[in-house]
Amino acid sequence: MHLLSARAVYGIREVYSDFEAKMYPNATLLVSKGNLRGIPGHRRDGNFDLLTSGEKKLVCEIPLSQPGFLMMVLIVWTLTCLSELRKLLEASYKIIWATKTVPSMSHSCKPMRSVPTAIAHEHQFRDVGNDVYVIGLTVRVKLLIFLVVLLPRGAVTLALLLLGCRWLTATPSLGELLLNVVALEFVLLLKDTIYGAMVTAHGKFETARTFLEPAQSRGDPSSFGADVLRTALWTVASVSWVVLYVYHWQGVLPSYRWDVQDLCRAFLDPLSEG
Repeated sequence: MHLLSARAVYGIREVYSDFEAKMYPNATLLVSKGNLRGIPGHRRDGNFDLLTSGEKKLVCEIPLSQPGFLMMVLIVWTLTCLSELRKLLEASYKIIWATKTVPSMSHSCKPMRSVPTAIAHEHQFRDVGNDVYVIGLTVRVKLLIFLVVLLPRGAVTLALLLLGCRWLTATPSLGELLLNVVALEFVLLLKDTIYGAMVTAHGKFETARTFLEPAQSRGDPSSFGADVLRTALWTVASVSWVVLYVYHWQGVLPSYRWDVQDLCRAFLDPLSEG
């Protein structure tokens, strides 16, 4: 937040404030953080040609000057975060709610060979004699998993969603915008890197052969429709969040005038004039 996002936000605010001062001479208002905003109806379009090529490049590569492009990038990042949240919620439901509560961990597991064949096929368990089937967890273990694993993972994902959207919106280059969304995805994958590097081979083997009972049966006719509905709702939530963030909630450029895109169209695409 301090080393990347705050620095980018400060820089892009300076660029846009300077642009407003030159495009709205003697017709600006002072907004938060001491930045200038032009008064609608007083923009002098001819002043854009008086800007240097460096100034034009800086202001025309403000992500908010290309809202369609910015929203597509933010949707990719939002879908990445919400996919992580969806897996987290499904794991939370399976572990905390669907898994039975047992009085002692001595009653929590049983060998897969003791699971009836019909149940094993129903839930797609592997037919391996040494595999372990988790039938229940104690209240303390469930609470420990929730506080140490699930809750921090959810908090980190939500924080990355908010800070990621802010950093991407403040990225002063359309090319770097794509690179930054890839870099953010790497942060979400750090847990897999740490797991691969720091967990012993025996620990990985034990994890791979341990199975939780699925929250829903494959034969449940309502599961398919419910899954389709959930997927549609997650997609709608992703798109809605991005649209609302770009047009209403972003705090990178408060009181943004949406007065850059039309002026920059020819500058960004010189062939359009022909």
